[in-house]
Formats: sequence, structure tokens, C-alpha cells
Amino acid sequence: MRLAWTCAEMKEWASHTRKPNITLNCCQGGIIQVDVNNENDTTSRRQIRQHLTHVASMFAANNFEIPMFIHDTVPPGVPVMKEKHREISYTFSETPRGAKVTIVTHGPEALEAIHKFLEFQIKEHRTGDLTK
Repeated sequence: MRLAWTCAEMKEWASHTRKPNITLNCCQGGIIQVDVNNENDTTSRRQIRQHLTHVASMFAANNFEIPMFIHDTVPPGVPVMKEKHREISYTFSETPRGAKVTIVTHGPEALEAIHKFLEFQIKEHRTGDLTK
């Protein structure tokens, strides 16, 4: 499986999908969800599922190369997420139109780091999701 797509490939892929939906959970972490625009677009749905499966497994292995590659910077929260990786779980699951990664912790420092990371993703991907 590929580590990450090029910026041009991400833009092409994004044209077939909805903007990511990123939800902050005040008590436990948050969710990154990506869905296809057209429910009959099985190719894009498969790509979403492959990508988010890969993201969840890499994050669980304490590897955050994908967001650093895509954004060309270390996103806020990542250093603490790496430090507190034993306190954080990353769970992949399919949705009818795509997939999601649920990020959960019970540690206050890890929770703050997850929220910083997800707020950065919301801003960078211009999802329009609430950050507070």
C-alpha cells in the first residue's frame, strides 16, 4: 500500500469525495470521516477505505508521516500524540459511503493534543466543522 498520494493525486481524489468530516469529542478524542459524493462511486469509496485503513494503522504504530507529508509540516498535537501513543487508540471502521477513524483517549494531555491535531486538520482541509 502506498504511504501517501502526491498533492495532485489528493486533489483529484478529493474532487470525487466530500470534504472530510472531522468531529471533536469533548471527552474522548474525535473522528475523521471521509465519504464519496456519489454512492455508486465504488472506486473512490474503496480508495477512501484503503487510505483510512492505512492512516489508522500508521497512527496506531506511532507513525505520523502521512499528515507531515501532506501538509509539509508537523501538525500541532503530533509531538504529544507520539509521546502519549500508549494512551491513544485509532479504530478504523467502514461507513456506507466511505470510512472513518475514531481516535480515543482517556488521558487529559493526549486529549488536548488530539484536539489540536484535529483542529489543524479542520482548518487545513477547510471542512467547516466546529472546533469547539
